[in-house]
Parts: sequence; structure tokens; C-alpha cells
Amino acid sequence: GGSITTATDIVVSLDWVSIGERKPEIEERIAKEVIEQVERKLFEGIEKMKSERGKVPVALVGGGSILVKKLRGASRIAKPTHHEVANAIGAAISQVSGEIDRIFSLEEKTREEVLEEAKERASEEAIEAGADPETLQTVSLEEIPLAYLPGAAVRVKVKAAGDLAL
Repeated sequence: GGSITTATDIVVSLDWVSIGERKPEIEERIAKEVIEQVERKLFEGIEKMKSERGKVPVALVGGGSILVKKLRGASRIAKPTHHEVANAIGAAISQVSGEIDRIFSLEEKTREEVLEEAKERASEEAIEAGADPETLQTVSLEEIPLAYLPGAAVRVKVKAAGDLAL
């Protein structure tokens, strides 16, 4: 119903679903091209992710799942009950995260001090994004020595995550 054409408008124009009002300006030829592009992108993504040759079963969830009726490379397409609201459910139960990716000098601080500072900054980012401080955890930490920089330098990447503060 808005002024911007969405994927939902495309499938409505093809009479795949009955949601809102049909936009008369969407030509059938264009709508079919959009669907072909969506199917091609999904196929390419599945090909990159799958761990075995041949066709694989594919589960489609979220609002975009209404865009796909057939899919090259899929042995079957499953759309679980309430598949159309999976994105909302996922967003509601997901954790909030914060991360930093920074180069630190080890000339004036110890390795432990640098890692602790990085963890604190990632946690602050997560809290600022809406994470509950009581549930925060460091979920990833990567330390990369940088021999090509003068002095002792290290690149530190840290991600902290916690439940949404309600």
C-alpha cells in the first residue's frame, strides 16, 4: 500500500497472494523478472552453503518466503507453519550484540589489559544497542599480531552479546 514497490507488491500483482491492494503499474513481465532474480539469488546462495552435491531440501521462512514457488537445486521446499512471521519471531528472541575491531599498541599496556579493554568496549556497544548488562557474554575474540607495524601492535576483534533489555 505504500509508495515504494516491495516484493510483496510483486507477488500480489501475480495473484500469488491476496494482501492489500494490487498496484496496477506493475507489469506482469517485470514481476516475473523480479521473481526470476529472487530465485536465481536464492539458488546461488544455496549452492555456496550446501555441503553436498545435488539437490537439497530447503526450508523457507520469513515474509520473503511467499516469493518462491519453485527453486532450482532444491529437492523440496518446506514452508513450516507460521513461516511468514519467522523474521519477527527471530528478532524478538535474538540477542543484541556489540563489537569492536581495533588496533592496539602493546608498548604501554599488557596483552591482558588490551584484551580486557576490548571486551569492555564491545560490551558497552552491546549495552548501547539495547542489551541487558546482566546477560552479556563475550561471544568471539580474535587477536591478530601485526608484525608489519612499528612497535608491538595487535588487531583485536571482540563481539559481546546479551538478551534484549526489556
